[in-house]
Parts: sequence; structure tokens; C-alpha cells
Amino acid sequence: MERYYAGESPAAIFRETGLDPSLIGYKRIERSIARWRHPGNSAPAGVESSHVAADHRAVRQENRVLRSKVAALEGLVKLANARSNAVVRKGRRFELIERVRESVPDFSVSVACKTLGVSEGGYYRWRSTKE
Repeated sequence: MERYYAGESPAAIFRETGLDPSLIGYKRIERSIARWRHPGNSAPAGVESSHVAADHRAVRQENRVLRSKVAALEGLVKLANARSNAVVRKGRRFELIERVRESVPDFSVSVACKTLGVSEGGYYRWRSTKE
């Protein structure tokens, strides 16, 4: 790819390796270069692009979980401040989850439920009775 980016034609690179481009056809050589040129395939040297994509997915998922935990905990702190020393009812925690879910894109209800100490099924039951 370095030679291609330096301006050499794909057929010339193929020919220089000792192979006749007519062996597989000029069009196939061009197509293979086009696949490597695709933006999704631009991985660092020595790293396969599928590994990079998997790493990106894992980081995005971890980021989503962390944002959900932060939002849920910030809401819990607000609730705790409002109720000072009293225990926060499950209904109030469900309301918090609902408000945060509506305002935070990519919010994970399951992570919020675990963080706030309520069941996910309980949240969805509460939500169905609310409507």
C-alpha cells in the first residue's frame, strides 16, 4: 500500500513481484487495491482491521455502560440530597431511571437498575402500570 500511495500503479507493483498481470486480470488487481483503500480497512501496520473494529465496539460499549452509571448515580445523589437521611423508595428510583432514559441517548436501563439496586423487571412492570 505504501508503494501504491507513493504513486505506483497496482499492475506495476504486481508485475514487479514477477507475476504477469494478465494472469488474474487487471480488473481484479484494481479491485483488490480498492478494497484495501476503503476507509474501514485503514488499520495500523501489523494490526488487522477486524481487531481494530472489535476494539472500537468494546470501547463504545464500555463508554455506554459508564455513561449510564454516571447518570444513574448523579440522579441518586440528587434524590439522596432531597430526602436527606430517608431511604429512597423503589418508585422514586424507577422515576429517576425513566427521566434519565428520556434525556440521555444510549442509556442502559439494565446498568442503571443494577446501579440503583432495583430489578430490571420491576422497572418495566412499574413503567407498564405508569402508562
